[in-house]
Amino acid sequence: MLERRPAGREPDAVYRRRRLVAAGAGAIVFVLLIVLIASAGGGDSEPQDSPADLGIGGTPELSAPSSDRDRTETTDTDGTPDAEATPVAPTTPPATGGTGGAAPAPAAPAPPQG
Repeated sequence: MLERRPAGREPDAVYRRRRLVAAGAGAIVFVLLIVLIASAGGGDSEPQDSPADLGIGGTPELSAPSSDRDRTETTDTDGTPDAEATPVAPTTPPATGGTGGAAPAPAAPAPPQG
């Protein structure tokens, strides 16, 4: 017959061994998951086309603006020279109850066809 163990706590070595086996199995599953993801990760065998391959020039050439230009006064859109800005007093917006205005009237239903 099978010998039954006495009720009670098992030795610490048994628990330690179970924890090590569980940690090792978890590590193996983790490594396999990483390998699976890395091997299936869309490695593109065809290289990407560079702008030169597409017939587009390389980097754009930038030139510094000429510093010998004449400096003139800027004008507003109406053609008058800029003047000193006059401060404007703030105004209070109309009270609308926070809705942004009156609600639009509902549209009348279309008459029945027939």
